[in-house]
Amino acid sequence: MRPLKSLSFDALRDWLAKTFKHIPDQRDPPRITWELHAVLMSAFAMFFFQHPNLLEYQRRMKKKSGRSNLERVFQVTDLPSETQMREMLDGAPTEPSRSVLPEVFERMPWGGR
Repeated sequence: MRPLKSLSFDALRDWLAKTFKHIPDQRDPPRITWELHAVLMSAFAMFFFQHPNLLEYQRRMKKKSGRSNLERVFQVTDLPSETQMREMLDGAPTEPSRSVLPEVFERMPWGGR
């Protein structure tokens, strides 16, 4: 596994997006409103922004400036409610998501080497 080219936020975000797109979606395709990778990126955004109600925060940002941080920073255009997000994440396979954090740490170059 090779290290990320840089430790920039953009490199991490792009790597997470690529990883999340490879996670299989077990849901019935005709019933899918939000793609799983977008929901996973939205969940990551909740941790990143540290806001108790991401959906409301993004709606206010979009109303104020025309685009939300979720669109600008995470390239996610639509966001389910928190309840819908929890239901989708509860049904998603856990192993691919669990491997993300150790891989991030493995790819980070450590100072002092």
